[in-house]
Amino acid sequence: MKSDPSKRNLEPFCEFHEGHGHKIEDCHALRLAVAELLEQGHLTELLSEKGKQAYYRNREQGAPPPLPEPKRVVNFITGGVNINITGGLDVNKFTYTSGIKFKRVTTRSEKRDRLALVEDCITFDEADADNTQFSHNDGLVITLRILDTDIKRVFVDQGSAANIINIRVIEEMKLTSKIIHKSIMLTGFNNSTERTLGEIILPVVAGGVELQTAFSIMSSAMAYNMIVRRPWIHAMKAVPSTYHQVIKFPTP
Repeated sequence: MKSDPSKRNLEPFCEFHEGHGHKIEDCHALRLAVAELLEQGHLTELLSEKGKQAYYRNREQGAPPPLPEPKRVVNFITGGVNINITGGLDVNKFTYTSGIKFKRVTTRSEKRDRLALVEDCITFDEADADNTQFSHNDGLVITLRILDTDIKRVFVDQGSAANIINIRVIEEMKLTSKIIHKSIMLTGFNNSTERTLGEIILPVVAGGVELQTAFSIMSSAMAYNMIVRRPWIHAMKAVPSTYHQVIKFPTP
């Protein structure tokens, strides 16, 4: 178990870990171990008919190929400098207590593919909140692969309809020649307006799926490198959970 032993609930007992902290039916590690055995062709006789259909369908389709190593990584760009955030930060009423959170790749495509063998629906449980400190009021900040670059500090915003990218990220990726001169006015929650610099269409890879996504380009100071919003979330059929600090995708 990854959690601090002194902070565990001593009431539930997990036979798989032979320790206290959670019930065995909530054990994420056990589910991954079972999924690993299923990938090797074991335990199929224990599946329900629906589970067998999902299992053989996934075996026929095959798992998506792993992503190659990125050519570059964009951490957090501010004032024209590519830096790592290592201290506490309080931005837009979202409080981040540790830079480690920024490094979590919450797409978890490999684990999702394994869990797809035993589950047909997207659900969340306490095991998905591993290494998340409660109680928190954090927004969901993830890492996404754009072309050959891992972009960190990507804010998942379910409340707006315009995907946004910082111009400094485009400059870092040397994609300024791909900018489409299509400027629009964006209105904030306080009715303040700002004109975008243009638009760019980029391939976003998540959950084993590559999706061509249109981004409005902003030059003003931003707390994030990118903001993905409803158009991308809906197109990916993704289900984000700010509570668990995870975003999940259906089986492609």
